[in-house]
Amino acid sequence: MTPHAIFTAAIAEATTAAAAFTALDNFVSALVPVKLLTISITDMEAGLARRAYSSNTDAYPVSGTKKINPDAWFRRIHDERKLYVENDVVTNDREHFFDYALIESLGCAAAMNLPVVLGGTVVGTVNILAAKDSYTPEIAALFAEQAPVPAMLAYQIALNDKTLLT
Repeated sequence: MTPHAIFTAAIAEATTAAAAFTALDNFVSALVPVKLLTISITDMEAGLARRAYSSNTDAYPVSGTKKINPDAWFRRIHDERKLYVENDVVTNDREHFFDYALIESLGCAAAMNLPVVLGGTVVGTVNILAAKDSYTPEIAALFAEQAPVPAMLAYQIALNDKTLLT
């Protein structure tokens, strides 16, 4: 089955945030290299980003929060609404990826962060990690082209799941 067929079958049955985000995880993992996928929800009023999904809850637990820092990464994601791609965050972006040692311990260094926009507002990000240099321009373009609509649909289902917000 194609990544879209996998996603379509799973999302058609999803009624919870967990099911919607698992469907998105399976889609993205079938599309591009992924060792870790997390999904964050942005709460601009509270000034926090909250992890709503993780493919590795031991390393990155769900419901972890972090204060929003209006740095270059934030501006790229939230203001410009552009995909962030870095093939070696361990060396090149320790300022934003303060958890670079954990990232490295998982065998990762490459990162892509996709802003998810609903109703004209960035509601969160889909964040993926893989081995160093995994995200070629072609892979980044594929992710940027193919992932936004499935991400929007998964977020829409998740945001309707009242248990996600508690």
